[in-house]
Amino acid sequence: MINGKMEMFPIRSRFQANNGDVLLKAAVAGLGITYEPIFSAGELLESGALRQILSTFATPELGIHAVLPGNRHIPHRLRVLMDYLVEQLGERDFPASGRQ
Repeated sequence: MINGKMEMFPIRSRFQANNGDVLLKAAVAGLGITYEPIFSAGELLESGALRQILSTFATPELGIHAVLPGNRHIPHRLRVLMDYLVEQLGERDFPASGRQ
């Protein structure tokens, strides 16, 4: 965000992937930068294999969503799982440093 407004910038790259593990390996190998969740990159940050950059720039908040058919009963085991995930993940707040 710049001055409270989300800005988009086109980036040309030689390497692209849609797999977080591949992107992390590429970043460790020095092939570029990646934006990954702390649960994926935390150990690499702690070990010094990766370092955090651009930490002063805000990023869009991402969420986890359950998509359910509107015309069906939700099985009890699915409701229990959804309640558990909300309990475990719903109110987590990760520090700006990217470390838990």
